[in-house]
Amino acid sequence: MIENITEIQDSNWVLNLSADEVEKIESDFWLVWMKLKQIKEPEIIQPLLKISEFLSIKEMKDGRLNVKMRNVEFKHFYSMCISLIPKKKYQFIYPKRKKENKRDYEFLKLLAIEYKESIHNCEDYYDTFDELGILEDEKAKLFEKYGIIYSPESSDIIEIVNINLIIEHPKRTNNKIKSNSKEYIALKENIKRFGLLEPIIVEEKTNYIVCGYSKYQCCIELGVKKVQVIKKIFKFDILDIINSKLDSSTLISEQVNNYRKLRQEILNFGYKKRRALMNGLSMRDYLFQQTGISQTQYYRLGYIEKMDSEIYNKVMEGIISINQGYLELKRLNGTT
Repeated sequence: MIENITEIQDSNWVLNLSADEVEKIESDFWLVWMKLKQIKEPEIIQPLLKISEFLSIKEMKDGRLNVKMRNVEFKHFYSMCISLIPKKKYQFIYPKRKKENKRDYEFLKLLAIEYKESIHNCEDYYDTFDELGILEDEKAKLFEKYGIIYSPESSDIIEIVNINLIIEHPKRTNNKIKSNSKEYIALKENIKRFGLLEPIIVEEKTNYIVCGYSKYQCCIELGVKKVQVIKKIFKFDILDIINSKLDSSTLISEQVNNYRKLRQEILNFGYKKRRALMNGLSMRDYLFQQTGISQTQYYRLGYIEKMDSEIYNKVMEGIISINQGYLELKRLNGTT
């Protein structure tokens, strides 16, 4: 589709499409449009603005555009594109990638079924979802459509260390922990009964506690000798997280609401604005930086909400942790 719009520009191409091909393009029009917006040559800007105004295209909402392309509109769209966009092979803006791009083969198989394409061809869809920062959303939607429980895997390594090896940042200012609050008392009681079920996040080089100071303080008071930690290398100033109002003592309901609101705002931004806002971070890392909720936690909470309202309410009230609720549901369902 992109090649036909930019490089081939055959006016008869659109007339020879089958009804199934047109339907497929219409359903994926949002993806075509976002890909066109990734062209980095400045000469593309004015043509895209004119096309956008003509079609009354609005920015993304829930990962999709607010327009549904009909057949006649698609023909107009294609005609406008080849008349306004200079014919050439364009360069695209691509985020920096890791050296190894390991794709989720199970998701690729579902994409192949969904789009009636080969797995090899669906790698382009996969990579574009990744570039737009919506890969996990698309996975969750498609797995749910085909009745498969989806739980994102985390690459984080959990270590068990002596509690004396992790330390408070000397410039931490947000150190007001209400030890008599019901949230803190419930957290301390849960750790006493079940142990520390969710790791404390620390900076890898310094062992400064970044997220989970309330859990750390409870463990100190309970005399816990060893704790689970995840060591991370941060691309941003960890004091911005440590001294933010969104400490781990904040009710999970507040954190989740902030996560959902911020995530939706980012999805509503155009690609350039989103890229500038996150300053090189992935959406996953940026949301974690701002809210303290990881992507894995968010999707596990969604699973809990869908499967058991009672456990979900306990999590949202801070009675049990997300991980505890998730593991309990897995146990009840006979899975691990």
